[in-house]
Amino acid sequence: SYDPTNPTGLYESSANWGRGSMGGMEAVIARRGCSGNGFEFRYWGLYPEACECATGYAADTALGGLSQVNFGGGTAFDAFNAADYHTFYRNNEFQNFEFNLLHCGGSANCGRTNWEWLAGFRYFYFNEDFSYGAFGSDPGFPDPVYYDLVTTNHLYGFQLGGRSEHFVTQRFG
Repeated sequence: SYDPTNPTGLYESSANWGRGSMGGMEAVIARRGCSGNGFEFRYWGLYPEACECATGYAADTALGGLSQVNFGGGTAFDAFNAADYHTFYRNNEFQNFEFNLLHCGGSANCGRTNWEWLAGFRYFYFNEDFSYGAFGSDPGFPDPVYYDLVTTNHLYGFQLGGRSEHFVTQRFG
């Protein structure tokens, strides 16, 4: 959305929204033999504390593609430009599940720095909901009008990798 009377033009954009923080968790169950080889189950997820929401008043839309959506004698673009205000809503969720076989690659510095190879399976889930709404008092357009996007990705596959860790003390690395 933008304000045509503002010299900079920009009023509100989803690119302006900074997610302060997202709560999450990680859990790992692992088993290793005396050789250092083993397996692990790993889960982590990020969960929004609340949606990102905003409201813009006396704004026009910059989404020219809305002119391709016709209804009631007008277009969605016209309805957004005739609106008294716009609303924005965005919500994200991430989840990751892994199963890895671990192979000890060796150690240096008397065992304080270790490295290992891993091979396994990963499933990654991502969901984003976005809604852009127009609310107005113009009798020629319905109230409200929404432009909604929902994206859900289920990604899975085989993975190969390596990692290292360095221990400052026996219990801190």
